[in-house]
Amino acid sequence: MDPLAYQLYKDLTQTGLLPPGQRVLVSWSGGPDSTALVRICQEWQKTLDWELTLVHFNHQIRPESEEEESFCRETAKNLNLPLEVYYPAAPFESTGVQGASRLWRRRVLLERAAEMQCSKIALGHQQNDLAETLLWRMLRGTSLFGLCGLTLLEEPWFRPLLGLARGDLLAYLNRIGQDWREDPSNESDDYLRNRIRRQLIPLMSELAGTSAVDKLAKLAGEAEDLQIWFDQTFDPSLWTSPTLDYQSLAGLVPLFALELIHRFLLHKGCREIGHRQLEEIFKLAQSGKGGWRIDLKDGLMVEGRAHLIRVEVAG
Repeated sequence: MDPLAYQLYKDLTQTGLLPPGQRVLVSWSGGPDSTALVRICQEWQKTLDWELTLVHFNHQIRPESEEEESFCRETAKNLNLPLEVYYPAAPFESTGVQGASRLWRRRVLLERAAEMQCSKIALGHQQNDLAETLLWRMLRGTSLFGLCGLTLLEEPWFRPLLGLARGDLLAYLNRIGQDWREDPSNESDDYLRNRIRRQLIPLMSELAGTSAVDKLAKLAGEAEDLQIWFDQTFDPSLWTSPTLDYQSLAGLVPLFALELIHRFLLHKGCREIGHRQLEEIFKLAQSGKGGWRIDLKDGLMVEGRAHLIRVEVAG
């Protein structure tokens, strides 16, 4: 076993994150991160008695898509690992392609994991992705809780490479003689996340005189600690109940009140919730007024009446 794969195996085994005898789906784009994930999981396979299935998505958007699929098929054959390839049922709309394709991949992976009784869906996110996600969320508007972004395990999602830098993974691939494919769209400055990776993080590293990725990853870890503290301190029934009483928010500092509202809305099926919307809901609850409603993007609305916050279908 390669030293990097072995050290990661030791670290994750000590924390109980690599139980033996599992069925694992591995999402694989053909890029360096997910290719490193495939090879590392393959190195663990015999020791852990894992049953691996690789999943590749051909979005049929870019000219390189067919070649990336061919690469994944040929590599999977050489590794003697099963590969499933999925195609969208219809072309994606020209606007919101990234969001729509991400939801499509997520849905397919969850459905396939349920059908195959897979306990984990392994994703190739690494430390640089963690830093990029933190900055992306910060620029779009979030709280300290939202800065944690990606986590190592959020069942069934499993990100074993999250503690490794992209450079470590590239060195690993070169060491074992494994090639990969680069997505040219990652070099485009049309997307905010790409500009964060290509411009903002290098500038931050230059100004700090050291790796900004390490510092941002540490901050994300502390934000995750805050999430854990909140879980241990507050009664989950506050956000799992059908309604949220104004009184539950009384006396809380805004940071904790907004997180409580956020969890309440998430539990009711609200997914796309802006920070400004959370602040507006909190302000209305503080006023003690009823008879208000705020429409959300999920076909739902949140309303306040009789000193209670509730979520209803918009209409």
